[in-house]
Amino acid sequence: MNRITLNTIFQVFARALEFVAGLLINTWLAREWGSHFFGQIGSLSSLVGICSFLCTFGSEVLLIRTIARERERARHYLLNGLSLVSKLSLFAALVLFALGTWLFPPAFFPVLALAGLQMFLGSVCLMVQATFYAFERMEFDSLASSIDRGCWLFVGAWLATRPPSLLALFAGICLCKGLKFLVGGVLFIRFILPLTEPAVVRWKEQGRILKQAIPFGLDLLFSTIYVSVDVLLLAHWSGPSEAGYYRAASMLIVPFTILAVSLNNAFLPSMSVNARSNPAELRRVCSLSARLVLLAAFPICLFTSLFAESIIFLLYGTSYAPAVLLLRFLSLVIPLRFLNNSLSTSLLACDRQNDQMKCEGLAAGFNILCNALTIPLRQEDAQTSSQGLPEGDGQGIA
Repeated sequence: MNRITLNTIFQVFARALEFVAGLLINTWLAREWGSHFFGQIGSLSSLVGICSFLCTFGSEVLLIRTIARERERARHYLLNGLSLVSKLSLFAALVLFALGTWLFPPAFFPVLALAGLQMFLGSVCLMVQATFYAFERMEFDSLASSIDRGCWLFVGAWLATRPPSLLALFAGICLCKGLKFLVGGVLFIRFILPLTEPAVVRWKEQGRILKQAIPFGLDLLFSTIYVSVDVLLLAHWSGPSEAGYYRAASMLIVPFTILAVSLNNAFLPSMSVNARSNPAELRRVCSLSARLVLLAAFPICLFTSLFAESIIFLLYGTSYAPAVLLLRFLSLVIPLRFLNNSLSTSLLACDRQNDQMKCEGLAAGFNILCNALTIPLRQEDAQTSSQGLPEGDGQGIA
């Protein structure tokens, strides 16, 4: 069995486990805590997702490509990368807290502090993960991710049986991310470190990494905005309950891309090497990855659209009926997401991150514009239709 096939299997297993664990815990929380608190979780998670790009600024993708071409210097790039993301994470946490104090009441401040810690732990995990990818040793990442998700299954299941607490939720996430970093660090020291040259941490090298990572960081920012900003805007204009319905549907769509991501992550090191030495092989691999992801995308799209009602009611219950139509609409983007991921990986492997950044920027801008035009109009229509009806009791903040 060749290395790409083996890595794809490990990637699919790890991402599938992440999907299953996330789905089980999120649906349980949605059922037990209700759409109001679930919407609050979605708003906070979206804000964390948007700010997270500041922690690494896309340097993890740069590390995969660079280390794949210079494996003997992996220790050098990783140590400088970890030092860089430590500084960037502090800045990202300050930005998160500033935005959070504007969007949320003071009761959320401790939650925002834990969210900043979550971003830091997630970022250092990404840097270690990038080294595993570059060495085409995805089994190490799969092991660390499996332990992380196993821990989250235990913690999340316990939280679902307790009264709603966003503070406990984010504390549990930080615990799982810290465990993942610990396992990844042990695997790196045991198996990768002996294959590398000694390294020295230098500010100049970190500045060079940051400068080269700027297109990757902007690409990550735009793609995160494209995926996450709609939940924030919906929560702002329509309230946490509406955001909860939307998140219930959208969280079933985004994880489906694990198949495309898993395949393309396995191909990325080979693409990066062939981009400089073998253009013919590069074209073959890029074409193969695009065909394979589309082959998987269309059946998933059709299944999700046809059985949207059964999926929503099975996972969340009949109280989430408004999410059924949302899931049917969102399922139509699955083939586009799959193909986009494949094409994006090809561009990044060919050092064309600037072109990829421009594409993501256009998509993010168009998404914000469409949401800003449609959500307030829909809210006005809802208010007009409800005039004369008695108002219901509001729900409290966690």
